[in-house]
Amino acid sequence: MTADPAAITGTLTVCPGSTTTLIDATGGGSWSSGSSSIAMVASATGVVTGMLPGTATISYTLPTGCGATVTVTVNPLPSAVTGSSTTCVGAVVTVTDSTGG
Repeated sequence: MTADPAAITGTLTVCPGSTTTLIDATGGGSWSSGSSSIAMVASATGVVTGMLPGTATISYTLPTGCGATVTVTVNPLPSAVTGSSTTCVGAVVTVTDSTGG
């Protein structure tokens, strides 16, 4: 019987152009992305780079063929914040971001 790798850990969200590192405590495996147009992963290191908003399945596979997977979400970049960039002490200024959330 061949053992599965440990569970993948790390931050499972990233923005386009940013990176997050995934970790699997079982050494000797390689990383891959099921959708590299959304999230690319460095095969040897587990560093995931967000490409486009969406989700991608990231896999860690041992030479035995056993593996573990997680879903990484690439969040959209927020839009520009709009509103006045100056104010006076005690005054109220409203700023908005059309992305929401």
